[in-house]
Amino acid sequence: MATGFSNTTILVIVLSSITATVGIFMVGHGCLCFYNQLTTTHPIGDYSVTGLSLICGLVLVFIAFLVFYLYQIHVASSFIIAFLILFIATIFMASVTLVSFMDAYSVKALVKESTSKMMSLEYEFECCGYKTQREYCQKLKRPTCYSRIVNPFMTFRMFCMCATFVLFVQSLTFGIFLCLWFDGIDKQGKDMLTFHISRLD
Repeated sequence: MATGFSNTTILVIVLSSITATVGIFMVGHGCLCFYNQLTTTHPIGDYSVTGLSLICGLVLVFIAFLVFYLYQIHVASSFIIAFLILFIATIFMASVTLVSFMDAYSVKALVKESTSKMMSLEYEFECCGYKTQREYCQKLKRPTCYSRIVNPFMTFRMFCMCATFVLFVQSLTFGIFLCLWFDGIDKQGKDMLTFHISRLD
């Protein structure tokens, strides 16, 4: 087990904490979308991101704790496993981020102020107005169509971008740490060999 708090340990703690925090926010976003899904007749924006947000959030929290635990074991095999987990998670989140960008683009194209289908969208998704409410919207007490349909996708996309960036930094950090770790072991082995040879001489 590692003793004390080295710079690498502090970096791992900080990055794992950020990863877990993003995961918790994604779980919260998924729960909020799920609640809106239950209270709205046609929740397209919420329904489409609820599952992915919950799954990705739980995965991020689990990875944050698992990677920190593997680091605390402080052996080469645990470092390699942690690096592989982070590498796979980075690819996974990058794929989800790409999907979220495509979904957000499609939904923003669907909901436009100038569209002739705006009235039907307002009726179908229980919203009123595009980004700003019209006069009669206040009487209906409905949110704008942008906040009702587009915002959940945009929020999910933002969380995905943050998660991908943090996981990439964490993977890069562990990759560099692994190189330094094995380089240190290699040098230590050579130093011990030189020490024994000098004693024999």
